[in-house]
Parts: sequence; structure tokens; C-alpha cells
Amino acid sequence: MEHNRMLEGIESHSVLGMVSDGLPVRINLDLPYNILLPGRDEWERSRTDLLRADSCWYTDGSKTPEGAGAGVYSRRPSVEMTDSLGQYASVFQAEIHAIELCGRELEKRGPNRRSIKIFSDSQAALKALDSYRCTSKAVWNCQETLSRVGTTNRLTLVWLPGHVGLKGNEVADSLARRGATLEFIGPEPVLGLSYSTARTIYRTLPPNLRHHMHIIGLAEDAECRLCMEDDETAEHVLCTCPAADRTRFSILGKVQLMPEDLDKYSPGKIIDFLRRLELLGEV
Repeated sequence: MEHNRMLEGIESHSVLGMVSDGLPVRINLDLPYNILLPGRDEWERSRTDLLRADSCWYTDGSKTPEGAGAGVYSRRPSVEMTDSLGQYASVFQAEIHAIELCGRELEKRGPNRRSIKIFSDSQAALKALDSYRCTSKAVWNCQETLSRVGTTNRLTLVWLPGHVGLKGNEVADSLARRGATLEFIGPEPVLGLSYSTARTIYRTLPPNLRHHMHIIGLAEDAECRLCMEDDETAEHVLCTCPAADRTRFSILGKVQLMPEDLDKYSPGKIIDFLRRLELLGEV
């Protein structure tokens, strides 16, 4: 059943078998858009010039324990967009997706021979979009979208330092944060599991629950070290271990859970619960 994936992920890292964002190296030597990375000093000296365009768009990505989100804002035309990216998207993927979302909106509106600027506060995202060598599906898709817009317009992506007091950046940040709080409806991961997310999951999910350790001969028995009443399986620890009731209620909001309840919680919540029980990082 669906909820069993959480339990399998805890005990065997099956979450790492999710669709990956990785891509065999692709080369694109023709990117019909420009990237500008002005420093703070240049922003102070040349703000008016940097903001000069027929159309200015602001993008941002957000990552919270509940999930990730993307936001896009433009004053003229009046556009506010927010998107939920589920539990597994990284902040880098959220930043890239926000830029692609902006590009798709521009493509839909069909501007022609216009001066367009897209502002982002993520240097990592802009540098990736400026690279001719791509190993990420999210980056490749974004490059393709921007290229279609840039073919018929003068498109420039501009780095915007944080806290420079621009309303557009603040609105995009708010929209991205809103997206991160929305529940994503659909299969995960939305954008493919990034290498950084996979590495984090691999390092934090406990491979040492005694049920598993006993099976592979690294523990004398499978008894739960918390309550000493049942086998220490993922389902027991997460859902029914009486010694974890207080912590479970404090973090997950219920004294006891059914396995199907686990789908309601983000990986961050589950990891926090296990960390409080001191079941992470032990051998």
C-alpha cells in the first residue's frame, strides 16, 4: 500500500529509488539569453540601469521542513504565481523551477522583440543556467524554456542580492514561502530527487533499527531498545512504541499512529521525531 513506502524508506532507504533529477551530460553551446551577476556595490551605483527593461520579473524559491515552493511576481503585467513542489525538492531546484515557471508564463504571453529581465537572488541557479554543460533535468528544462523566450526577445537574467529593498523581490519571496506551506497533490518527487537530497536522506535515515540489524547478524536480538516489549521495526517505533508516546504527540500530534497516517508528515518531521528518540546516527 501507499503508506508502506515511508516504512520501507526508513528501513531500507527505498526512497532513494525515486525518480532522479540526474541527467547524462548534455551540452548546449547556444543559450540566447544573458546572465548578469552584479555585486552589491554595482547595485548601489547602477540600480536604475539594472532595473531598466520593458518587463521586469522576480522569482524566488523556498524550502521549509514542510516542503518546497516557488514564487513569481511582475508588476507590469500584473502577475503573482505560487507553486508547491512537495517534500523532496531542494532549495536549488525550487529556485530553478521558479525561473522556469516565469519563462513558461512569458512564453504563454508571447512577447516579441521586448527587453525582458528576470531577477533571482540565487547565484547558484543563475550560474547553472549559464553553463553549457548540464547534468540536471530541472536545469535543462529551464534552459530550454528560457531559450525559446530568448530567441525572439532580449532576455537577461540578473542576480539580485538579498535585502536590497525591492518590492518585487519581497513579493516573490512571500509567494515562494506560501507555496512551501501548500500541500502538494500528486506523486513525489515533483522534480526528481536531487543528488543533495538523496545524500541527506541516505545519511539521516537509520539503517540500525534492531529488527534489521538482527536479520543481518549485527544485533543479538530484535527487541526495541526503547520499550523492550516488541521488535524494533520502523512501524513499531513510528506508530506504536509506548516509550515514544510523549515524543510522538509532541512532534507528530498523536500519541499513536496508524501506518497510513505517515503519509501526512514531511520527511523533516519524521527525522525530527527519530532524532528526539536518539535513533539517528547510532550504530
